[in-house]
Amino acid sequence: MKQTLIILFLALATAAHAQNYKTFKGCPVGGKPKSHDDSMKNRYVINDHYIAVDFKELFKLRRDDGMPAKNVKFRGYCLLVKDGGHETCNCQEMTDKTMWDTHIEIVESNSVDQVNTNAIVCEVNSRIRDIMDKQGVDWSTKALKATMEGHMVEIGGYGFFDSKHHWPNSVVDNPNGGNLWRHTTFEVHPVTCIKILD
Repeated sequence: MKQTLIILFLALATAAHAQNYKTFKGCPVGGKPKSHDDSMKNRYVINDHYIAVDFKELFKLRRDDGMPAKNVKFRGYCLLVKDGGHETCNCQEMTDKTMWDTHIEIVESNSVDQVNTNAIVCEVNSRIRDIMDKQGVDWSTKALKATMEGHMVEIGGYGFFDSKHHWPNSVVDNPNGGNLWRHTTFEVHPVTCIKILD
């Protein structure tokens, strides 16, 4: 009986925690205007199981390819960490930068040509950042820039194709495009685990 009550309590606590993030700082999980893509970007359940995938496998993915796994992790060299800016997923918030995603660019290694057209994009969303903050872990853009940039990392989270917004900017999807700034439309978004390797 006692064990059943403990399980019930944990289930209710988890449900209450999840409920809190359906709307965060006034922004619904689907963003504004509401979209399925934004509800995917704003996922906030941190899983404890990831499929390890080689960088090269993710690097070649086109927008019409199948997703390698729901929760993936891979290793690479962190080229850049910056604010993602105001977007529909954060309801176009202009001033509260804690609502902005953190944009992270990962290349295969520090020995390859280090440009963003060789990068896989990964993003930390505001909900995951808040969950980590409540655990005493600082995933602000400033902290991640200080700890990740210029280091080999293992990064994991939800696989996502940002084909709605960025396929024309992808080398594998639009190799002759005029504004190429990413290699693939595949992202890890949101990021739910980060490990510095060096």
